[in-house]
Amino acid sequence: MAKGICAAIALALALAGPAQAALPELRPPKWADLTTQQQMVLAPLVGDWDDMEDARRRKWLGVAARFHTMSPEEQQRLQGRMRDWARLTPEQRLKARQRYRELQAIPPEQREAVKQKWQEYESLSEDEKQRLKEAASPKAGAKPGLITAPAPLVTPARKAEAPGAATPALPGPAPTGAEARAETRPSIPGPPASGNP
Repeated sequence: MAKGICAAIALALALAGPAQAALPELRPPKWADLTTQQQMVLAPLVGDWDDMEDARRRKWLGVAARFHTMSPEEQQRLQGRMRDWARLTPEQRLKARQRYRELQAIPPEQREAVKQKWQEYESLSEDEKQRLKEAASPKAGAKPGLITAPAPLVTPARKAEAPGAATPALPGPAPTGAEARAETRPSIPGPPASGNP
């Protein structure tokens, strides 16, 4: 009886080996394994394909499968976007994905407003787009990444917390640059100015 059990186990193991070999590979194919049609559709991604995550490759394979159902204009637009994407640096791609996630998180009405603003921007001439970029870029003397925070306002609630505090001035525009830095430094008395007793 022990020989029968051993024979059954051996037979099961022998049959399991070839069955596993017959299973299709679950990983998306490498670029060289794509069909000619898939390579034509996904040509802008050739340089990135083999380094892509599996999920992204599957997504693009789905796009390639639907490509023939798109109008010629949609096909051109899709391939143009793939070329633009392929030109982005990894950091730019990360930022684009983050912006996309942020856009998906806002309410549909706001998303539609953003889409409309983008379409308006896209319809501008190149000169107008350049003017907007220059207006939005940091000023020549500003240090990139330097953000000056406005001085905290003293509200009536805070005044009550600090007995003996001076009456705050009416809130006005927040100080910037040197003014903001001067307000955050402690006041150190110095020698009297010349001409003043």
